[in-house]
Amino acid sequence: LGRRGGARRIPSADEAGNQVNPGAVMARWLARLRFRWGIARVLTLSMLLVVVLAVGLITVLDIRRAQGISRHKFEEQGLLLAGALNETLANPLYFLDINRVGSIATTAASQADLKYVQVFRPDGQLLVDTARLRYAVGSVSEELVARVIREQQSVRMYSNGALEVSSPVRVGKQVLGGVRFGFDTTRLNAEIRAIVLQHIWQGLVIIVIGMVLSFVITRHLVRPLNRLVEATKRIGEGQA
Repeated sequence: LGRRGGARRIPSADEAGNQVNPGAVMARWLARLRFRWGIARVLTLSMLLVVVLAVGLITVLDIRRAQGISRHKFEEQGLLLAGALNETLANPLYFLDINRVGSIATTAASQADLKYVQVFRPDGQLLVDTARLRYAVGSVSEELVARVIREQQSVRMYSNGALEVSSPVRVGKQVLGGVRFGFDTTRLNAEIRAIVLQHIWQGLVIIVIGMVLSFVITRHLVRPLNRLVEATKRIGEGQA
């Protein structure tokens, strides 16, 4: 008596022909890779992605470095200018010589990278504002008055990326008023634009050189691979 399920059925010729042929599958896959994606295209796109990421990273680092250098320079210049203005404005503010105060503020505002100079009284009332009128109206904020006049602090703050420095003007312990000035970021912005354009041009040159190199290299890689595809296809068709 034969055991149930013990007999093995021999596949027919048609069923044997319909079985998966590994050689034919590999040939079709390699051919599809060659025609759809192409080794040269894959390498070119990979190279382009690497160059874009590298250029972008270098650009960001250079911009931050330029901003850090400019910020450090502005802070040092601000401390020196605040001390100089304290000495030159003390006497005219003590005698309320507004013409002299205006002349000093205008001269200071004419320096490179300086945008404006404001001089205000202990109550915050503006005496001079070179950004608008020489003899301005209005007042500074109460917070600034509290920190500069009452607490006699030098205040540094950044507004839209530009440094603003406020400092008391005093003779001994007597506070005669305050001075505030802001730096112009036009030169810094121009430097940042130059950095961006420089890296863009460098990136384009690198991309062109990389595309030429990838074309030359892939010509030597694709030919053997194409021969392998054709040989694999012939082997697969012969076994089918």
